Amino acid sequence: MSLTNCNVSLLAYTPEPEALICLAARRCRSDKATLDIDTDGAERVIKRVIEAGHLSVLEHVNFTFAVDGISRVCLAQLTRHRIASFSVQSQRTATVNDYVAPRGLVCIGVDRDIRCYKEELDAGFEHEDARYLLPQAVATSLVMTMNARALLHFFELRCCRKAQWEIRELANQMLKLVKPIAPNIFKNAGAFCSQNGYCRETAPCGKMNVPHKDFLFELYQFWEREKNK
Repeated sequence: MSLTNCNVSLLAYTPEPEALICLAARRCRSDKATLDIDTDGAERVIKRVIEAGHLSVLEHVNFTFAVDGISRVCLAQLTRHRIASFSVQSQRTATVNDYVAPRGLVCIGVDRDIRCYKEELDAGFEHEDARYLLPQAVATSLVMTMNARALLHFFELRCCRKAQWEIRELANQMLKLVKPIAPNIFKNAGAFCSQNGYCRETAPCGKMNVPHKDFLFELYQFWEREKNK
């Protein structure tokens, strides 16, 4: 039994992702044959479609990650992002050895539970039954694919300081991997406040130098009142 840390690798991605998005965006308005459409100026096109919220063209680009060493706690949050494909290590066949310790918490109970789990395996119980003894801290691995639109939404929620620490670490690692591949797509990617310039959380973290949506709404109301005097 041992502690583990999250490790993320980028396995594959759509070739020339920004050129493809530019092509898809221009396809909507061009009268040319698709293969004759020019993809120069992709940076400008991508900026325009993201600012306008015309994000369906981002769905043509996919990124596939290998994720190792996250807990089942983190996995439960991750799989709530439904616009993604997951292939997860099965506890019906693989033997669990590692676990995630949340920020230095002494996991005596986790060690005990994993020992009990292995004792049941040694006694002849099937993996699929013995796994009922495992705590949520046990580590798992998976392969995950998301399109660029889903990734932007994922980063918006999970890079936020309000997100749980483990999935925030995972999201930040993923963002570091995709940004060099598609710098214009992920130029402003990150927490919602990074992407939009204001905070919408009910209880803001207070650590980001951006206005809250309530302040902006009040400012707009004040402007409307002054304008109509």
